[in-house]
Amino acid sequence: MTPGTFTAAFTLKLVIYALLVRAVGVVASIIGIMAVKGKDDPDMNPMDPINRGAYVSTGVAALGFLGVAKWVFGSGLPAIPSGANVEMASIVGDFWFYAFLATFFWYRADGCDWQADGVLHSG
Repeated sequence: MTPGTFTAAFTLKLVIYALLVRAVGVVASIIGIMAVKGKDDPDMNPMDPINRGAYVSTGVAALGFLGVAKWVFGSGLPAIPSGANVEMASIVGDFWFYAFLATFFWYRADGCDWQADGVLHSG
């Protein structure tokens, strides 16, 4: 890529990243559904298996998002042009990590949310 420009190749990376993140979300949801196993016990809390599925799904999604972000953006962004904001230099080198954080917190806000009581609530 030419330094300081967002080329067609980088734009393609952004599109591929969006598609792969959604695919990871689908796979994580399927694995989370398979993790939900209930019992015919009248004393069992019915939310326990559902919470287990949500935890498994969130963990699988987090690992998948991290892997996809590192794989797609591991080489970083195009170079910062001369005269640009110097603080942006750290973002350029670690863009894959920022992409992971943005994706993970968007994913959590989209489906589930931790509350102050320590319980995962579906939204």
